[in-house]
Amino acid sequence: MEFVLPQEIYPALVVVMSLIGVDTILGILIHIKNGDFDIRKVPNFLKTEVLPYAGGLVVLGFVAEHVGLYREIFYVVSFSLGSRYLAFIYDKVSKF
Repeated sequence: MEFVLPQEIYPALVVVMSLIGVDTILGILIHIKNGDFDIRKVPNFLKTEVLPYAGGLVVLGFVAEHVGLYREIFYVVSFSLGSRYLAFIYDKVSKF
């Protein structure tokens, strides 16, 4: 079995994953700047705030490739998550 991302949903997946990554990095930088960064909290943050969204989106993308109706659901979820993380990024950038 080959691990290949569906070509139709690949651009949306890359955009949302990039937004999640930028938000995570900005959050870490803000905590470092404020002096309250604790490396021990990073795994829990990834487990609760990053992996459920990123993993769920990837799983939904694979399901969307095999069941046509889920493609529209994938795009709605991608737009919602993208909007959420854009708002988070905006808030974090305004703190700098």
